[in-house]
Amino acid sequence: MDELVLQYRGDLTGFLVLIAEKWQWKVDYDAEARVIIADENKPECVCPVARLRTDPVSGVLCYCSEGFAERMFSGVVGGPVQAQVLRSTLCGDKSCVYQIRIL
Repeated sequence: MDELVLQYRGDLTGFLVLIAEKWQWKVDYDAEARVIIADENKPECVCPVARLRTDPVSGVLCYCSEGFAERMFSGVVGGPVQAQVLRSTLCGDKSCVYQIRIL
């Protein structure tokens, strides 16, 4: 992931196009408010840690995904961001949705 992020460092628009086209995410970016809403658009949890588990997985694990999103997007924008899970399949939602605030 680090190599991919480095390819898009400073090119948020290009990165958003990539995750929409390659990963099929639904992405909405409000440049004025500096907020991205990123919907993974998948009916299951894609977290590799959750996928390895055979027992039920708590939605608390999504805090880890917030950290992953922060690292990924901060690498692209070249500065701090704040990620928040808005919806999660582990909590019964139809897909995982993140809000990314560029600080």
